[in-house]
Amino acid sequence: MNSGGIIIRLIDVAMIILFGFIAISDIKVRAQIKLPTDQQEERQQTEEKEPVVLFVKIELDQGYILEENEVVIAEINEAKELEEFLLQRYEQAKASGLDMVLLIEPDENSIIQKTVDVLDICERYKIPKNINYESMQF
Repeated sequence: MNSGGIIIRLIDVAMIILFGFIAISDIKVRAQIKLPTDQQEERQQTEEKEPVVLFVKIELDQGYILEENEVVIAEINEAKELEEFLLQRYEQAKASGLDMVLLIEPDENSIIQKTVDVLDICERYKIPKNINYESMQF
């Protein structure tokens, strides 16, 4: 056998192995195609209301300071009071058709358990949350 015949056989074997892998692999196409819509629907999507952003600043001495639009709306010392306040604000936002997002800003000297308490409250009531890492200067 000459060297050309061996190369062709090796290519055949490689192709058989390749097709075998393709046959046993789980290939699923997951594409979402946006169909044309009315202009009215597009306007509704662009006119979505901005969510209510509520800042929870966790201080070492003062407990929890809640701000909205850079205005202090409450100062709370206990986690239970915070839970009641956040639930009330979340239900008010939902009733008026707005989403509420909680932005948590822990102080670098604050107790970590306070941050965990706020995260637990958000998980319990499915309140969207995020931690503002920019405010932390560790």
